[in-house]
Amino acid sequence: MFLVYSITDEASFHSAPKWLEEAQVHAGSDIKKILIGTKGDLDLVRAVTHERGEEMAAKYKMPFFEVSAKTGSNVEAAFQLMAESIFEEKAKGMDDGMKWRGSREELYPSDAIRNKNDCAC
Repeated sequence: MFLVYSITDEASFHSAPKWLEEAQVHAGSDIKKILIGTKGDLDLVRAVTHERGEEMAAKYKMPFFEVSAKTGSNVEAAFQLMAESIFEEKAKGMDDGMKWRGSREELYPSDAIRNKNDCAC
């Protein structure tokens, strides 16, 4: 889950903990989460310091990025970290019905449970 606030909007920053709590109620406290401060290119009208974002992320034990959709700054890095985090969780949680086939992009059920059409669903 990306917990997102605007660095130009103090109210959105103050709402983030409430949004996190609501998400954890519905999705569980162990969901993967990253705090995102958007509009990182608008430093001249910044309302929330980078340090405050870092402090909130540390408090709730999640990574933190300031991103800019306009410039693309840190957008890919945030998505890459989320994808890697989810991948690592899936790889750790494989049970007897799953086996690793050597690439990050592919997790397949074992051949014993594949259907006759070679579908891995």
